[in-house]
Amino acid sequence: MEKSKYPLPRQLYIISGVPGSGKSTLARALIVAGLADRHYEADQFFVSGTMYKFDPTKITEAHEWCMNQTWQAMRKCLNVVVSNTFTKDVFLKHYLDMAREYEYNVVEIVMKSKFKSEHDVPLETVARMKLQLQERLNNDWVMK
Repeated sequence: MEKSKYPLPRQLYIISGVPGSGKSTLARALIVAGLADRHYEADQFFVSGTMYKFDPTKITEAHEWCMNQTWQAMRKCLNVVVSNTFTKDVFLKHYLDMAREYEYNVVEIVMKSKFKSEHDVPLETVARMKLQLQERLNNDWVMK
């Protein structure tokens, strides 16, 4: 069984932010820096080879895939980074529950940079997601 090269405590890095904020770039940097063993995001579900083809009818399936990949890595005691928008509490809750179950420390990083979205997300969608994320952060429920 594959085990993390890192001593306890194990880490789950949650990277939140709107499309184009640098989530994937930072997640890859955490892997390269040796701070995490695995990186998952729902967008990976839509990649076949080198082609990205988003299908909005499969977004729930994509997020379930991401959670399942994270769960499998945690069962192997690997340090994990998950980069998704996490605009609502319910999206984050599943990861926090897994972290609690497997005794992971959670580090949430909220990206606020403004780059061009890798997936050409419409600006009105990004604006809506930004408001949802800000509302979640204003609630500050994670820290309670």
